[in-house]
Amino acid sequence: MDVRHRPGVQNDAADAISRMWRDRDISQKDGSDWSVQPDWESTLDLPHSLFTISATLPETPLDPLEANFAADPFFLPIVKFLLDRLPLNSSRERKRAQHRAAGYFIENGTLWKLMTKGTDRVPKVECLPSSSGFTTALRCHQANGHFGRDLLKLHLRDKYFWT
Repeated sequence: MDVRHRPGVQNDAADAISRMWRDRDISQKDGSDWSVQPDWESTLDLPHSLFTISATLPETPLDPLEANFAADPFFLPIVKFLLDRLPLNSSRERKRAQHRAAGYFIENGTLWKLMTKGTDRVPKVECLPSSSGFTTALRCHQANGHFGRDLLKLHLRDKYFWT
């Protein structure tokens, strides 16, 4: 079946239907004062509209990992994508988060980044929120001694990743 638009007066069927009541007298029983033909439920005085459906989903509690990265704008979309908690209304955000989440995974409640370069010395590193990066670096510095910033940086890159 092929449907084609026929504008205006060329469409004889629609033109005849719209002009059918043109020269008739208006009465109260013909329904001319209604803006829309009422359905059967309007005559039964139903207390609720059958066509209004609103679902209230129970709020799922935050995952501890999601709560940990709640203030981190870089890791939060990645964590939400991996936990499958992204809103369904935006496919663009979902695709962007899927692209950013490539190379990340969750294991035992911890977010990990896969290290895939040939120059990387370890297969995976733990991801930290940006707010705890400095305190982690300070703790490693105090625990490992004062052997210079380059060795500290290598040690941190072998265990942690943050932005």
